[in-house]
Amino acid sequence: MFRPNLLAFYLLLAVSLLSRPISAAEKNVQIIRGSRELPEMGVFPEFAIVTEASRISVLQPRNSQAEADVQARKLKFLLHGYTGTVVLQLSTNCPCPGPITSEKAPELFQLVQERFPSATVRSVGVAHVGRDLGWMFDIERMTEYNTRLTTRLAFVSIPDGMLEASLTGSRYSFSTLERTFTTFLGCVQIRDANPSHQTGEHPREDGNAALNVAGR
Repeated sequence: MFRPNLLAFYLLLAVSLLSRPISAAEKNVQIIRGSRELPEMGVFPEFAIVTEASRISVLQPRNSQAEADVQARKLKFLLHGYTGTVVLQLSTNCPCPGPITSEKAPELFQLVQERFPSATVRSVGVAHVGRDLGWMFDIERMTEYNTRLTTRLAFVSIPDGMLEASLTGSRYSFSTLERTFTTFLGCVQIRDANPSHQTGEHPREDGNAALNVAGR
């Protein structure tokens, strides 16, 4: 078993490999910290990534540490006990615009393989992201110290492109975190950023509209 701080290092390294630099044209992005009230359950911490066309919000996993990177358009949650990392990020390359169906799986598979040329990639199937459907892949790779990491990467379309959600864990923890990731995906809300197109209200905000580090 690996030391928690060493495993955390590899998890954060894996997250950096998932990220890609954004172009100068990708501006006007905010990350908002607020809360969402669930019937008969109470109020829970919530984060939202807001662009000119989209508003993507999600509940923070319980007992996790949250970091927000506005420039990378990314939310990162380090799970309790350094067991894994969950990331929500707006994709910087969208090879197949529009709803993501099984017909687009081969194109996304090629995208993932190009991003992780030395990893083993396999298609998992449909991803249930809130009320939307996408597609998921599992990525297995070894670190330089022979630590095996597995990432489950889900893609789903949003009004102005594509959203990526991922879970990364070690060979020892990944299977125990799959339920956490399923719950995380189920809590994602994808909406049009224009209030006139909404059917519900935005989550309550706490005034922190552009965060670099949050939820620690």
